[in-house]
Amino acid sequence: MSKDINFVEKREDVIKNLQTLKDALSNDNTDARSIIEKGRCFAYEEIDGEIFFAPSKFVGYKDNTVNQCISRRDNRDGRETNPVLENIYSTLVSSDNDNEYNSVKSLFDSFVKKWQLSIENSPKIFPNTIIK
Repeated sequence: MSKDINFVEKREDVIKNLQTLKDALSNDNTDARSIIEKGRCFAYEEIDGEIFFAPSKFVGYKDNTVNQCISRRDNRDGRETNPVLENIYSTLVSSDNDNEYNSVKSLFDSFVKKWQLSIENSPKIFPNTIIK
């Protein structure tokens, strides 16, 4: 891990990154679409009145932008950001037998459909109190 990398420290940092990615996706940014579609582990929050998901590899780095994410993708790894996000949210949920996962997965599926995304991996999702 590079010493110049700053990770998010609080939920507000994650929300800021989610907003950044949502704004880019809303403007038909193909890099933003690619970032989401290649995601493996996702965080989510309510942004502009709707649930928005983004990969930990994007939201886990402080003040991230689409251009930074693309230009630094070879030096960044979600395995570094997942523990950071676990400190903010909780452990990832990924089991189809888990009621919490099924509830969140339903939200994720709606998100994917709304934005017409093609997700490459089976998602793991950080739990969030906004759906309880």
